[in-house]
Amino acid sequence: MILIYSHKNTKRLQYILNLIFKDLLAWDFEFTTNLEEFSKTDGLKLAYHTTPIDGALFIGSKNLLFETDIRHQEIQFVEFEGQPCPFPTYNDQSLIPFDLFAASFFLISRYEEYLPHKKDQHKRYQAIESLAFQ
Repeated sequence: MILIYSHKNTKRLQYILNLIFKDLLAWDFEFTTNLEEFSKTDGLKLAYHTTPIDGALFIGSKNLLFETDIRHQEIQFVEFEGQPCPFPTYNDQSLIPFDLFAASFFLISRYEEYLPHKKDQHKRYQAIESLAFQ
């Protein structure tokens, strides 16, 4: 079991944590926004935040999963293991140099299709315009 901390709990964050940890990895996890509880807990811990927390694995966070509206995202990339990865965090203490959860949510939800976009002759979103295609 892993305890995950973030400063804020949102539907977006819960969706992607459930998808990754429960559905894909089949791992049990608990979630908390209580930093004191998180700090006192022994065992495997993951901090999803802008700064690391002592005694916990750390993945740097961006704002996407804490927002409630749909808005244009300025997508930047960082190279990780030879692959371009969106939502770089630029934090050397993060396990990975990008926000894995925000990137996953963006791609899985097809977030960009909810924004104004160029449509094909059948009024559909053009795959060639997608971040995944690019």
